[in-house]
Amino acid sequence: MNVEHRYCGPQALVESLLKKNVEPDSKDGKDQTPISWAAEAGHDAIVNLLLDQGFSKDSKRINDRTPLYWAVWNGHEAVVKLLLEEVHGNLKEERKRRLVFQTKSKTVRHNCC
Repeated sequence: MNVEHRYCGPQALVESLLKKNVEPDSKDGKDQTPISWAAEAGHDAIVNLLLDQGFSKDSKRINDRTPLYWAVWNGHEAVVKLLLEEVHGNLKEERKRRLVFQTKSKTVRHNCC
Protein backbone atom coordinates (compact mmCIF):
# COMPACT_ATOMS: atom_id res chain seq x y z
CA MET A 1 0.00 0.00 0.00
CA ASN A 2 1.49 3.34 -0.96
CA VAL A 3 1.46 6.46 1.21
CA GLU A 4 -1.17 8.25 -0.86
CA HIS A 5 -3.60 5.32 -0.52
CA ARG A 6 -3.05 5.03 3.23
CA TYR A 7 -3.71 8.70 4.00
CA CYS A 8 -6.23 9.70 1.36
CA GLY A 9 -8.30 6.57 1.01
CA PRO A 10 -9.09 4.54 -2.07
CA GLN A 11 -11.41 7.07 -3.72
CA ALA A 12 -8.81 9.83 -3.55
CA LEU A 13 -6.24 7.46 -5.01
CA VAL A 14 -8.55 6.53 -7.89
CA GLU A 15 -9.32 10.20 -8.57
CA SER A 16 -5.57 10.91 -8.61
CA LEU A 17 -4.96 8.07 -11.07
CA LEU A 18 -7.80 9.26 -13.30
CA LYS A 19 -6.12 12.67 -13.51
CA LYS A 20 -3.02 10.86 -14.78
CA ASN A 21 -5.10 9.32 -17.60
CA VAL A 22 -5.02 5.70 -16.48
CA GLU A 23 -6.12 3.39 -19.27
CA PRO A 24 -9.75 2.41 -18.48
CA ASP A 25 -9.35 -1.21 -19.57
CA SER A 26 -5.90 -1.74 -18.05
CA LYS A 27 -5.48 -5.07 -16.30
CA ASP A 28 -3.20 -6.27 -13.57
CA GLY A 29 -1.34 -9.57 -13.27
CA LYS A 30 -4.61 -11.36 -12.43
CA ASP A 31 -6.25 -9.91 -15.55
CA GLN A 32 -8.52 -7.77 -13.35
CA THR A 33 -9.58 -4.24 -14.25
CA PRO A 34 -9.99 -1.30 -11.85
CA ILE A 35 -13.77 -1.63 -11.87
CA SER A 36 -13.51 -5.33 -10.97
CA TRP A 37 -11.27 -4.52 -8.02
CA ALA A 38 -13.64 -1.80 -6.81
CA ALA A 39 -16.68 -4.09 -7.14
CA GLU A 40 -14.91 -6.94 -5.36
CA ALA A 41 -13.93 -4.62 -2.49
CA GLY A 42 -17.40 -3.07 -2.21
CA HIS A 43 -16.44 0.50 -3.09
CA ASP A 44 -19.73 1.65 -4.63
CA ALA A 45 -18.63 5.29 -4.95
CA ILE A 46 -15.53 4.19 -6.87
CA VAL A 47 -17.54 1.84 -9.09
CA ASN A 48 -19.87 4.74 -9.88
CA LEU A 49 -16.93 7.06 -10.56
CA LEU A 50 -15.31 4.52 -12.89
CA LEU A 51 -18.59 3.92 -14.74
CA ASP A 52 -18.96 7.67 -15.22
CA GLN A 53 -15.42 7.76 -16.65
CA GLY A 54 -16.24 5.08 -19.21
CA PHE A 55 -14.45 2.16 -17.62
CA SER A 56 -15.38 -1.27 -18.97
CA LYS A 57 -18.67 -2.35 -17.42
CA ASP A 58 -18.42 -6.02 -18.25
CA SER A 59 -14.70 -6.60 -17.94
CA LYS A 60 -13.89 -10.21 -17.24
CA ARG A 61 -10.95 -11.89 -15.63
CA ILE A 62 -9.28 -14.98 -16.99
CA ASN A 63 -12.01 -17.08 -15.35
CA ASP A 64 -14.82 -15.02 -16.96
CA ARG A 65 -15.96 -13.39 -13.71
CA THR A 66 -17.50 -9.93 -14.12
CA PRO A 67 -17.58 -7.04 -11.61
CA LEU A 68 -21.19 -8.03 -10.85
CA TYR A 69 -20.07 -11.56 -9.97
CA TRP A 70 -17.42 -10.25 -7.54
CA ALA A 71 -19.86 -7.85 -5.90
CA VAL A 72 -22.43 -10.63 -5.37
CA TRP A 73 -19.81 -13.16 -4.22
CA ASN A 74 -18.44 -10.75 -1.62
CA GLY A 75 -21.84 -9.56 -0.38
CA HIS A 76 -21.64 -5.93 -1.51
CA GLU A 77 -25.31 -5.09 -1.94
CA ALA A 78 -24.85 -1.41 -2.83
CA VAL A 79 -22.43 -2.30 -5.64
CA VAL A 80 -24.73 -5.06 -6.89
CA LYS A 81 -27.68 -2.68 -7.05
CA LEU A 82 -25.56 -0.04 -8.81
CA LEU A 83 -24.26 -2.48 -11.41
CA LEU A 84 -27.73 -3.93 -11.96
CA GLU A 85 -29.11 -0.45 -12.54
CA GLU A 86 -26.26 0.96 -14.63
CA VAL A 87 -24.96 -2.06 -16.49
CA HIS A 88 -27.44 -4.90 -16.41
CA GLY A 89 -30.71 -3.01 -16.82
CA ASN A 90 -31.89 -5.56 -19.39
CA LEU A 91 -32.04 -8.39 -16.82
CA LYS A 92 -35.51 -9.49 -15.80
CA GLU A 93 -36.69 -8.12 -12.46
CA GLU A 94 -36.93 -11.60 -10.93
CA ARG A 95 -33.26 -12.28 -11.77
CA LYS A 96 -32.27 -8.94 -10.23
CA ARG A 97 -34.18 -9.77 -7.04
CA ARG A 98 -32.44 -13.16 -6.81
CA LEU A 99 -29.01 -11.54 -7.22
CA VAL A 100 -29.75 -9.03 -4.46
CA PHE A 101 -31.01 -11.86 -2.24
CA GLN A 102 -27.83 -13.86 -2.92
CA THR A 103 -25.82 -10.79 -1.96
CA LYS A 104 -27.70 -10.41 1.31
CA SER A 105 -27.05 -14.03 2.19
CA LYS A 106 -23.32 -13.51 1.49
CA THR A 107 -23.37 -10.41 3.71
CA VAL A 108 -24.74 -12.46 6.58
CA ARG A 109 -21.96 -14.99 6.06
CA HIS A 110 -19.26 -12.26 5.98
CA ASN A 111 -20.53 -10.25 8.97
CA CYS A 112 -18.52 -12.39 11.38
CA CYS A 113 -15.24 -10.86 10.18
